[in-house]
Amino acid sequence: GANGVPKTFTVFQSSGHKDLDNAVLAACKASTYTPATRGNAPVTAFYDVSYKFDLTGVEENVGSSADLQAKVAAHPTDSSSRLQLANIFLNQSDYAHAEATLVDGTHVQPSNAKIWSRLGLAYFNDGINNKDDSKLKLSADAYDKALALDPKTDTSLAAAAYFRYAFNLQTAQNSAAAQPYAAKAAQLDPKQFVYRMLTGETELSLGQTKQALDDLMAARKGDDGKQAAVSARLLAEIGSAQ
Repeated sequence: GANGVPKTFTVFQSSGHKDLDNAVLAACKASTYTPATRGNAPVTAFYDVSYKFDLTGVEENVGSSADLQAKVAAHPTDSSSRLQLANIFLNQSDYAHAEATLVDGTHVQPSNAKIWSRLGLAYFNDGINNKDDSKLKLSADAYDKALALDPKTDTSLAAAAYFRYAFNLQTAQNSAAAQPYAAKAAQLDPKQFVYRMLTGETELSLGQTKQALDDLMAARKGDDGKQAAVSARLLAEIGSAQ
């Protein structure tokens, strides 16, 4: 603005990582600005800024997959290096190597919840990006292992994986298989009303109308109304249950 106060912020080109994009927005919003001028008069203008991120400290070797592979080979129980290596593969969308690295880790350290959770993420990304439902089942199984070892491990990610797997099962009209996964998602992340909504839909398909109505009404309380089509579907499901 002409007074030097920013009016809007927009990510023009994403880094490809939500956390980095959010960091850029936070930095821009915390910055102060001198207004542009035309002649001597301040005017409204656009200001374009780019940020470069450098990984330092404990992550300084993250760019060298060869070094990390050597570390993991020499020290198979080095879970930190294994997770860093898997992250590199994930960032490169090299799901096969990410999964192999993490599967080996579960064999060496079967009680490491973080490795199981990251394996769940690798399978999930693989399944979503390659439209492979079998990977979504493996993702759900891996998160089952992770949460059994540590109930607080990446609960929001696990909930998203359970929900997507349940959604696919429900779409395939396999409500009996979908229902427990939808319920897990809703339990892990109650703020996501669509998780509770899907739970109600599976119950409605199974003839569990009272339980379905309870879950659908609870979902309606959490509906922010921003997705008209979803809200309309939710109301229709409530009507069916009633």
